[in-house]
Amino acid sequence: MKFCYCPDCKILRPKNWYSREKCEVCGARCKVIRVKTTVLGWLSYFFSLVAILFLVDFIAGDHAFLKSLDFMEAIPSELFVALIFVSIFAAFIFQYLELARATKTAKGLIKGK
Repeated sequence: MKFCYCPDCKILRPKNWYSREKCEVCGARCKVIRVKTTVLGWLSYFFSLVAILFLVDFIAGDHAFLKSLDFMEAIPSELFVALIFVSIFAAFIFQYLELARATKTAKGLIKGK
């Protein structure tokens, strides 16, 4: 995960992949701080992928992609939709926890330098 830290404004914010390395407040060049992704981030990606696979399979109808798995045919549609929402919710929770941890780590790196 990347953060932008503006030494002039003393503002730390997550950096989007498409944004430039400048402060959104004052326009000054910001310092990019990289924080490694932990298990929380990878779990967020995993649950997002699970939700996407379930959603595509649900839209395709009759569990087209997951038909080879015998237990998938036994899952009622309502439960399948619930699994999609639970996966999305789990992804949000893990991403929030990862963002909170990464922000704390980035603040520690700023104070350490």
